[in-house]
Amino acid sequence: MKNLFLYILLVAWGCSKIDDSYKNLIEPGGRVYVEKAKAVVRPGYKKVAIVWPRASDPNVSSAKVYWNNYSDSVSVNITPAQDTIQVPITGLQEQYYTFIIKTFDKNGNSSVPVEVNGRAYGDGYLAALTNRFVSSAAVQADVLTINWGAAAVYNGEVGLQLTYKDTAGVQKQLFVGNTQSASVIDDFAADTKFEYRSVFLADSNAIDTIYNTYGAIRSIKLDKTKWSVVSYSDQHNESGGGAAAVIDGTVATRWHSQVGATYPHWVIIDMRSEKTLTQLGVERTIKDAPNGDLRGPNTFQVLISKDNITWTDLGIFNFDRFASGEQFYPITSAVSGRYFKFIGLTGDGDFMVLGELSAYVERNIF
Repeated sequence: MKNLFLYILLVAWGCSKIDDSYKNLIEPGGRVYVEKAKAVVRPGYKKVAIVWPRASDPNVSSAKVYWNNYSDSVSVNITPAQDTIQVPITGLQEQYYTFIIKTFDKNGNSSVPVEVNGRAYGDGYLAALTNRFVSSAAVQADVLTINWGAAAVYNGEVGLQLTYKDTAGVQKQLFVGNTQSASVIDDFAADTKFEYRSVFLADSNAIDTIYNTYGAIRSIKLDKTKWSVVSYSDQHNESGGGAAAVIDGTVATRWHSQVGATYPHWVIIDMRSEKTLTQLGVERTIKDAPNGDLRGPNTFQVLISKDNITWTDLGIFNFDRFASGEQFYPITSAVSGRYFKFIGLTGDGDFMVLGELSAYVERNIF
């Protein structure tokens, strides 16, 4: 019994000492804390928005956001009608920031401070944004096919905006997602222009959608279904062949020059309307030669004309008759014309065999 009494005295004495040590930190009636903000930072261009859902505590009536080590701040009132609190902060430099948020009741009682981090982006970020690369673009029978390069998802590219005119002359706009590798437009007005621009979000929570400047397609392959061969130097008559085979859309056919005829061999093509060519595509045939026919020209010349009478020289080029696939030849002259003339100048022997000719034009913005 004595031991129990002594234990009670020691506990009482210990508690008394503890109370004496901490009584200066205890406020009469107790400290009142209001509910803290559960906030996130949404980045924007030279600005951010601090956003959080309205507290369940009905006593929360205002909030204050601090940054730059409490040297800058902004206050907002909070009403019962607000579901979401959004505090815009503008005029920021392009950098990461730490924001401190306190909420208050009408008596000035505050929450514990909440720290959130986020960035404002600026001209440095914008300067790094480029439009998505176009691997190839071609039109055939009012169908525009575009093959896209990889989107810059690492830089926040969410897709691109494509604008074109349809066959009825109506301007249309499409959104192409960042995972879409190709676009097929089946109502494209073949002789019109189109434009596109990439769309970015600095991150998935950003408050600004960034539209890059409209970009130009460097070259687009022209629709050959409406072309025709108006004249040629010579041809070997064969089923599915002849000079017209160079614009039939397949290298499985061929233009074989007449046996006995010598270089030069030429063909004139009517494109139906005036074009300013940016490059020519030339391809050897695979007819009767699965690995490619070696009898293409070594050199060729290209001329252009508005009337099929007066011609302008676009240059002399070297052709690799040992290479398969389309070979591209940039046209630097800005001369436009409806007709172009392909002339095989030299080759290995007297006759020439060729698979396909294609022409490209630049598509600028509207």
